[in-house]
Amino acid sequence: MKNFVEYFFSSCDSLIKKGKLDAASLILDKIYKNFDIKNDKTLLEEYYYLKNRVKEEIYFKNLSLDVKEKYNGFLKELNEYLNNKRYNDALNCSSIALFLTDAAVFKYYIGQIYYILENYGESMCYLNQYIEEGASKYFEAIELLKKMNENILNYKLN
Repeated sequence: MKNFVEYFFSSCDSLIKKGKLDAASLILDKIYKNFDIKNDKTLLEEYYYLKNRVKEEIYFKNLSLDVKEKYNGFLKELNEYLNNKRYNDALNCSSIALFLTDAAVFKYYIGQIYYILENYGESMCYLNQYIEEGASKYFEAIELLKKMNENILNYKLN
């Protein structure tokens, strides 16, 4: 069954790349309803990642030129702040970008910055919100959440 589902996930990936978002979404819904993927963490993560990719593609497809320019400008500014370790400026930039563009990826960046600043509660909040709707940083968000969960477990054990 796992190979069969992985084959369909691969097909959905191809459909998403071709812009056939409705078809990809339909296949993903059928996979979720007809196969027991809820007990396989890897398949479940892949399912949510692909569902979120469809959402992201629809979001970007419907963006106005003005918002696309703002989005790209905020990403450039944010990367500059992060590269120069100006985390408070990066946090402000991400917050404003999220408000003005409603792009899920800025939730990831806010969560990442809070992680860097060791504010793990806020980080987990934003990263969990991100994995509900974002795809481009989906697996990075999951890795940060895993690190924080490991740190919490280690702290409780010591």
